[in-house]
Amino acid sequence: MKECPNCGTVCSYGQNICPECGNRNFPPPNQGTDDRPFLRGDLDISETFSITIDIFSKNWVSFLAYWSIPVMLAVLLGFYSNWMAYRMVGTLPTADLSEVIQDLMRILFLALSLSLVVWIIQLIFIGGLVGMTKEVYESGKTSVDTGFKYLKKYPLGVLGAGILLTILISIGLVLCLIPGLLFCYWWVFTIPILVIEGKGISEAMSTSKDFADRFDTLGFTLVLMLVLVAFQILGGWMGSALSSLVPGFYTAQMMLQPVFNGIVSLILVNLVTIALTVHYLCARLGSTRELDFDTDVPGYRPPAPPIR
Repeated sequence: MKECPNCGTVCSYGQNICPECGNRNFPPPNQGTDDRPFLRGDLDISETFSITIDIFSKNWVSFLAYWSIPVMLAVLLGFYSNWMAYRMVGTLPTADLSEVIQDLMRILFLALSLSLVVWIIQLIFIGGLVGMTKEVYESGKTSVDTGFKYLKKYPLGVLGAGILLTILISIGLVLCLIPGLLFCYWWVFTIPILVIEGKGISEAMSTSKDFADRFDTLGFTLVLMLVLVAFQILGGWMGSALSSLVPGFYTAQMMLQPVFNGIVSLILVNLVTIALTVHYLCARLGSTRELDFDTDVPGYRPPAPPIR
């Protein structure tokens, strides 16, 4: 949030007119010098994370309530997958080699199938998180209803973009590490741009690459990747450590690990999605709302209207 320099009223980040005194003279962000659609001259990573924490801390109930739906589904399917695997493994010592191979293939197929279902559902729900973040940035508050409005508006676009990006980045990482990291650097803002601007997949990917090149977001992307890895390691370590305190370590670990994975996802996905959206909004929507820029600038698109 920010304060009006005239009367001190607290305003949302995206507001350019004070609701109390009507003041329009907010301290402007740095103006860019070229004719690209991103009109801010620089982006401060610390500012992005500060706004991210502020948005999440003041609206955590709405964000957690919305994201808890795919998380609970993931935990339940994780329980089922691990329980089925545990039952199959228990029969292995008495089975012959062909039966062992068949059981292992069933376990693998079950785990991959359920993981794919969870991944698809979570991808679709991410669009709602972007919409909720946009609403907080512009009005100072949001609700679970907003998440579902954006979820219903862009499900196929978000899903298609997520699948395409996952395939491209995975191929780049498998063939050689550098192309995969480069693809991630270019296209990590694709889904926020798709939801905020209402663009198609290819146009959103192109805009994401332009945005990354314009602001050199490599440092921001690397920080997010490090946070992701750190949280995943922490979640795995906590699951193993606490499971070791329960009699029947192997069984306890199989049953408790989905819970810890869900807790990590509940916090991590919210923070990462909010950070990506805020970083884009700070350059794109925030500056165009705070400054009276010429909308005839080549490549400029006005902010998308709110969903009714």
